[in-house]
Amino acid sequence: GSVRCVQETAQYVLEFFYKNIICNLKNVLEMIVSCPDRLVRNYVQSTVLHAIQILITFYKIVELNPENTDQIEITNEEDLLKEPKKYAEYLIIQFLNAMVQILPTEVAKNWQKFQQYFEFWRDFTYFGEVQMNYMFKRGMLTIFLDFFLEKKSPLIGFSDKKHNIGNNFSSPQFDPLIQNIQIMVRRLIVPNLQNSVPSTLLTESPNYEITDNDRLCLNCPDFYERAIKEGYDCHSVGMIIQHMCFENQQLSLDVCAIILKGINKSSHDQIKPYLEAMSYMLYFNDTFTFRRYEWIFGYPQPLVSTIPNEQDNFGCYMHSFIDEAVVNYESSISSEGCTSIINQIISSRKRWENLCVLCLKQVLTLCETNDDIFNFISSLPPPNYLCVNFSDWIRPFLEAYIEQSSRYYYAGFPREAMGKETLKKFEVYEQKLQKKLQEVHKQVLQSQETNVESQTAATSDSLNQQYIIGQTIKEEKIIEQTIYQDSHGEVILTCNEVTTYLAESKPHDNNTNLAFPEQVLKDKMILNSNITANSSCAYFLQPKSYLNQNNNYKLDQNRGILKKSKYDDYSAELKEYKSNQDVSNLTDEQKGLLYNQDIEADINTNQEQTNNGESNQQEEQLQEYQGEDQQSNEDPCKMEYFIDNYIRRYKISNETYSSVKVSFQLVAENSPEALQKLNLRLPISVFHVLVKPRSTVQICAINKIVPRKDWGDYEYVCNCQIQEDNNYTYGNQYGNSYGGYGTYGGSNSNMKRLDLTGINVTDDYSMSKYCQNCYVSNSPSAYQCKSCNQEIDWLS
Repeated sequence: GSVRCVQETAQYVLEFFYKNIICNLKNVLEMIVSCPDRLVRNYVQSTVLHAIQILITFYKIVELNPENTDQIEITNEEDLLKEPKKYAEYLIIQFLNAMVQILPTEVAKNWQKFQQYFEFWRDFTYFGEVQMNYMFKRGMLTIFLDFFLEKKSPLIGFSDKKHNIGNNFSSPQFDPLIQNIQIMVRRLIVPNLQNSVPSTLLTESPNYEITDNDRLCLNCPDFYERAIKEGYDCHSVGMIIQHMCFENQQLSLDVCAIILKGINKSSHDQIKPYLEAMSYMLYFNDTFTFRRYEWIFGYPQPLVSTIPNEQDNFGCYMHSFIDEAVVNYESSISSEGCTSIINQIISSRKRWENLCVLCLKQVLTLCETNDDIFNFISSLPPPNYLCVNFSDWIRPFLEAYIEQSSRYYYAGFPREAMGKETLKKFEVYEQKLQKKLQEVHKQVLQSQETNVESQTAATSDSLNQQYIIGQTIKEEKIIEQTIYQDSHGEVILTCNEVTTYLAESKPHDNNTNLAFPEQVLKDKMILNSNITANSSCAYFLQPKSYLNQNNNYKLDQNRGILKKSKYDDYSAELKEYKSNQDVSNLTDEQKGLLYNQDIEADINTNQEQTNNGESNQQEEQLQEYQGEDQQSNEDPCKMEYFIDNYIRRYKISNETYSSVKVSFQLVAENSPEALQKLNLRLPISVFHVLVKPRSTVQICAINKIVPRKDWGDYEYVCNCQIQEDNNYTYGNQYGNSYGGYGTYGGSNSNMKRLDLTGINVTDDYSMSKYCQNCYVSNSPSAYQCKSCNQEIDWLS
């Protein structure tokens, strides 16, 4: 009896499907797509979907072939009972094909109501293998991706796009579409060089080969940018990211750039989709896992302070507060807006506290659930000289944030609750850090007992001994390589080695640093007025300025260094100073050489001249200007210091008229012995920089782990590619690769010259005139630039 009842039910459903759906197909489609009532749209699509599911299950339909277009004539309902399975299959395919045909027209036109349309396809795909097989045979993944990307689709001419979807006030409901794409993507086999399988692949069911059109759309950065930006289903977007970025370096790089740009542009109420996407991007393992860490979290390098017409300095020499950042956690994706999330957290903790807390909570969550991420974050150097470890600043910040939140009312954001949740996660982080410190300290003690040399200067409180970087003594060029050239200029890679003053950092209670004298710090403020020019502390903190009213320059009396004042007229001639040497007739280059002499040599020279009459006269004038007695030989602000070639800076100089995209990487031999001798934190990822015409860009800066030891053996690889998508480009696009050796602890390097004989440079631009002011191309007869109206030299 029950079998007969089910059979009669299936027959009724077949008759119902034919009579009420197929015979009224136009009206049914209109109700699913354009009916004003959302409930009606939902009920209609659910009814149709349920009917299709019953027919497939009862009649045991094993395949829905969309290519089967044979017409079957049905004169009356009795014909359905003769061959019910054949007719059921035919009617289902007829309805599904009709649904696909209205996608670029009626569905796109009614974009504010098409949520139920895509819910039908999502549930249909999820219901069984027969349905999934139909979706892939019909190419529905490509169709959905092309529809979602609209005019940004890489499939030119694939479908007509007559209607714009979405506007400035409302976004289309694409969540069911993204969920459907995710279901299908996880059934795709995406080949990779490692022949490995991602953990997201649903291996319990048959899998499908990815098509060329699917690959084009799924490797398109615009798909991920829109899906993340508009906040569609975070889990589905994350699963797609993990599946497609697995062993795919270029797509991983593109998606990481999208995430970083989104984080840097978003406010605290817009940032959640980007943080969720970041978590999915980092929470899977493949060959490029640690490169993604450096792309997202950044590579730590000394923060440079640049002043025009002065030497670049590092550390806190130009700072006003001791808690200012001295480390730059720069992402190796050197694209505009791609600031690492660590830099974003550090910079926003004093201005956009809510944004800082949200980012910090997400990073701490990753550290709690992923040991590799925890080890990466905990090994970062501290951001300033008040911290022993990277995370020391977090607890005081969160406690102050919670206290302020409890005292005042903030509408629109749960500050106090968010602060407490973040603090709980940080307590878990602290427990893991304490265990790691104990293990590392134990390993260091064991290595000392066995007389094994270690490059890790770990203590009981920190993973690495940190050093305070002082004033730059000299910066000398040790590598200069031409990696590309044409008739208008060269692209040059240089490496400068920076010699600076160094002192061991001794942070105390996250409030001061015992390496500095007490009288120069007050409530984290640097008291420059208490720092005298003849003090060793002046090597690390900018001393009080002594301005000579007559000669208009500052004289550092003990170090013999002639320093420009900010009030100086740089076109004026320099005056005589202690050595009674007239420098007024020297060229600017000679003056620069005099100014940048080695400081130790200056000190010795100055001590020999202390009895000189003119020198004494200048000292008397300086005392009169200061209004105080000459200071004794004792150092009132004494600091223990030493000198070392501690930093190396790699730069690219583009002397051509075209923008240049440069890829740069430091590599070392992957052996325990070589890595043990390496005395720097070696970047794992490749640095990507875009250098504009006639400009110089720093690629990265590296520093030693243990000063006064050799750098160790490492090499560099540099790739250069001329960009054509700018106003200054001419000729064809070229790409050159160059590899060389870094110096091994000394100032000499093994350098290889680039062979440029294989480069073909076109002369199509030989008759054009390029403006020397803005580099815009002008016609051969032009005497004035069409862009800036600057007069053009006919020789240009």
